[in-house]
Amino acid sequence: TRRIVAVTGREAFLAYRDQEDALKEVAATIKSPQIKEVPNKVESLAQQVRDLQKENTALKEKATAAAAGDVFKDVKDANGIRYIASQVQVSDAGALR
Repeated sequence: TRRIVAVTGREAFLAYRDQEDALKEVAATIKSPQIKEVPNKVESLAQQVRDLQKENTALKEKATAAAAGDVFKDVKDANGIRYIASQVQVSDAGALR
């Protein structure tokens, strides 16, 4: 559901000014030279975040795969039974898959 809030007169002006101040603060934070460019800049920054998250995930997977390869170098033998026992550091249990 949506809620519609209506303000008039002086309160409308104050509400507009508060929103404009907030938008100017956002523009300054994201280093957008003009307020009208804020939506494009925010979308650009959001895309950068998504790309960096994908890259981070790929690097974690690569590091985990490299660590898994090292585990197989330490094959042990006990009474003719070969086994691998190792402790590994991973960010979460899903990384072991």
